[in-house]
Amino acid sequence: MIARLARRREPGVHQLAGWQPTNRRDLIEAHEHGRLHDPAMEPFVSRRRLERRASGIEYRSSTFLYSPYQLLAVNLINRALPHVRFRGSTPYIDVNGFVSGWWHAHVVWLAGLVTPLSALEPVYYPRVIGTLKLPALDDFAVYDRWRQKLPLTATRRWLGVDAGWFRDTAATLLGHADSIDPLDAWLPLVREADPAQWLRLKGDARSAIDMRIAAELFLSYYEALARGRRAAALPNSSGRWRGEFDGRLKPAHEVDRVLTQYGLSPHPDLILVVEGATEHDIFPRLMERYGIRRDDAYIRIEGAESVDRDLASLVAYAIAPRTEPAAHAQYLQSTRPLTRFLVVSDAEGSMRTSAQRQKRRDIRIERIIRTLPPQHRTAAARRAVRRLVYVDTWRRNGASFEFAHLTDRELATAICRLDRRTARRPSVPDLISHVARVRERRGNLKSVMPHGMSKIALADELWPVLEAKLDRAKRRGTERRVPIVRVLDRAIQIAQELPRGRVVIPLVRPKQ
Repeated sequence: MIARLARRREPGVHQLAGWQPTNRRDLIEAHEHGRLHDPAMEPFVSRRRLERRASGIEYRSSTFLYSPYQLLAVNLINRALPHVRFRGSTPYIDVNGFVSGWWHAHVVWLAGLVTPLSALEPVYYPRVIGTLKLPALDDFAVYDRWRQKLPLTATRRWLGVDAGWFRDTAATLLGHADSIDPLDAWLPLVREADPAQWLRLKGDARSAIDMRIAAELFLSYYEALARGRRAAALPNSSGRWRGEFDGRLKPAHEVDRVLTQYGLSPHPDLILVVEGATEHDIFPRLMERYGIRRDDAYIRIEGAESVDRDLASLVAYAIAPRTEPAAHAQYLQSTRPLTRFLVVSDAEGSMRTSAQRQKRRDIRIERIIRTLPPQHRTAAARRAVRRLVYVDTWRRNGASFEFAHLTDRELATAICRLDRRTARRPSVPDLISHVARVRERRGNLKSVMPHGMSKIALADELWPVLEAKLDRAKRRGTERRVPIVRVLDRAIQIAQELPRGRVVIPLVRPKQ
């Protein structure tokens, strides 16, 4: 027919030549016109023999249509290919009869799953993958009405099987997936990933995912039957031993818990809170100088903006442990890596004395304790939580960051270089005297800076000066006496003290 239409140069012949009926409408039309055939009922014909050309149009006299579920046999075929031999043009498998017989029976069994899976796909595949693709937007209303009207047991009755067949078939598929999956140990992480990423896997990992998706289709239908009281509920996992359905792709929706099992987390090991914009800008530069990783999952730097800022909300959200009881309520097991908290500020205001700093630390610890259920607020838990919160200052004499690291002349010179005023601009000696008076009364350096000058610009100006000081201190072997280096050392020690994996908080004091 295509050749005849091509010779007549009929419109639409190019579309017909490339037609592949892969959607439901086209398949029904092809079947009604007697153009749909089962290749298993026909002799094998190579693709080359099917190629045709008429009036400049290339086409095939017959096209093979495949189901993605036929790919469930890829792993088995790959295992068999090295053993394929030929007697003339007849292939055979050169292994013992038991193995070849099992392979053949298994391929036949997998082929028999194509129809049930294709029948379940329209309803359950979008639920497994999380996306639904339809030819047109208007088709969704039609699809939704069809899905709502579909009787629960229609697929089971059409296939002529009982409910247990879906459960048992899924269990077998999961068993095969477990046996070939190179990512089996990573399955808890894989199942929490975006399903679109599953389809990017290759080799045996992809074959295993295909089997798990197929199993999920069967189990999704079985669970629907169970909810409709047409089947018994699936057995619960025993917990200690792996059950036959523990290899499912059904996510637990507990990403933090799963990441913690693998020592992964987007949550920082330490939140380092600094008071001003200058130190907030200089700390990352210092970390880069020493080759310290700067990602937020390690040490995250936050600006407090003032000594007396209330950080309770930040503490409650970021630091409060996420836990669950374990081991007969002897301890709490973290379900995400613990984040620790180090506040570094000037020794002024509510942080002036050691007692005041300890009081502020106790308030934050108490805020964390209150996030735990009352029965878990034990003395042992309180002692453990104390290791999550720390406070520090640049110098005990109350010096601010700038005054703790730089001289009056260095500060005055930097401010003078940034001062863009053309009138009433103070000289460097006058600025030095002004800076000295502010230092003496423990004032704010901002009072010396002209209106509109930012602390960020000042940090840019001061960094080369501070870096030169660090170079000199390094040559003298006194680098770690520099306050910011000492604080960074402490931050690294705190950040690395606890593992990224699971950590426990004891509820009772261990016996000596």
